[in-house]
Amino acid sequence: MRLFAVLAAVLALAGCTATVPEGPERTPDYLQLAGRAVFGDFNTVDYCSLLDPAAATKHGGTEPTKGLSSFDYCSLLVKVGGKEVTVEVGYLGTKESRRAGDRVPDESKKLPHGLVAERGTSSGEGDCAYYLRFVDQVTVRATASRYPNDGVPKSALCDISADVLDGIIASVSANQVRHQLFRAGSLGTADACALLDDARVSAELGATVSKSVIPSKHRCEWVAHGGSSVLLNFVNDVLPPGASEVTPYPPKLCKVQKVLGPAPGAKVGEVEFASLTVNSTTDKEPCEVGRALASVAWPKLPAA
Repeated sequence: MRLFAVLAAVLALAGCTATVPEGPERTPDYLQLAGRAVFGDFNTVDYCSLLDPAAATKHGGTEPTKGLSSFDYCSLLVKVGGKEVTVEVGYLGTKESRRAGDRVPDESKKLPHGLVAERGTSSGEGDCAYYLRFVDQVTVRATASRYPNDGVPKSALCDISADVLDGIIASVSANQVRHQLFRAGSLGTADACALLDDARVSAELGATVSKSVIPSKHRCEWVAHGGSSVLLNFVNDVLPPGASEVTPYPPKLCKVQKVLGPAPGAKVGEVEFASLTVNSTTDKEPCEVGRALASVAWPKLPAA
């Protein structure tokens, strides 16, 4: 310390100024936003408080519908060139639940509060995702997607999801996150991971699974090393016309659903339902796996 003081005095006497190299800018701790503080109870977030219809139409989208609030996301429709595009916000994640290589930082977006924008790396032409990462590694996702043959270019989808991400940033910066209240018997009060145990899922799939860490209790996923997986999630949405309890998607996928009843305050036919999606890369038939697991899980669902 004494040597430093002597050198500083010599420089001052010589009329010189010592320059300290600047490091990268860092948001002061008291201005940083942590996802756990912003969202509070992950199980009751109202994602429609984050989805701004004006943001979804900033780059040419028209005729936005009112946001439809589900347990883990909010969605609306816009039209691009006369074709429908689905816009969704939600699906909170953590460092433990993210998959390696599924997103990269978007250096073009310089954000406040220590926030980081990340762009999804999916090569599919039918959707584009952006993620907002908070300082505690919690993330929220904005997605724009289209039907397979509608021809809306991916660049337009990415413009929409990037604009919607800006709307999320504005909402969390202004502390505008709202929460839902679930009635007794609602799937919103249930824990998806409590409906099935790892051993039973492994036995039905014919492969040892591990449970993914997902912040919300409305989703639970079991994944095996060979690629087989089971996703159990709760949804508050409109079912497609003619939707059945068991829907095969050959050769490897099957979806099994259980409707509990009309969603509270339903305006366009929304219902609460549980959904089991099975991806079987073993010799096990996916719908057989789905039916077997549903026979265990559905009796544990709350009474509507």
